[in-house]
Amino acid sequence: MLGTLLGTTVAHHYQRKSTRLAAEIERAERLRQERLDAYAAYGGALMDYRRGVMDRWYAEWDNHPEDDRLSLRRKSYELRTAAQEAMFRVELLTDSQALVDKARAALTEVETMYEKRDRKAFAERRASSKAAIYAFVTASRSALDSGGTGSRSRDGSR
Repeated sequence: MLGTLLGTTVAHHYQRKSTRLAAEIERAERLRQERLDAYAAYGGALMDYRRGVMDRWYAEWDNHPEDDRLSLRRKSYELRTAAQEAMFRVELLTDSQALVDKARAALTEVETMYEKRDRKAFAERRASSKAAIYAFVTASRSALDSGGTGSRSRDGSR
């Protein structure tokens, strides 16, 4: 009788431990998937915003009608808002300060594209903004491969 009771207790202990481990693995995979979705959405939002800024710049410098320029300005603002919202989601989901820094740098690169006043400087900014977006995507892949852990504490400090 004592052996049966002891066996049942030990089996119960290991079953609880196994269930806890399975739940942790499931939670980690769900977080990884959320991060993947957020990182991909942010990369896409940045590319959309970049395209909107480029359209706006060309409309301005090629002297399109005022209505077109106004419409493209509004569209670029909407795309910027979408990119910022996607960036906030990245910031909320990642533990990597380096990834947050790359996300912010990519957004800044796209935001400052419009400021360039000649075609050569604008072309350089187009290239650097695209490179910054790809740098974010590469860093995202690394963060996902490493389990998403980084050196950022809960309050965002290092």
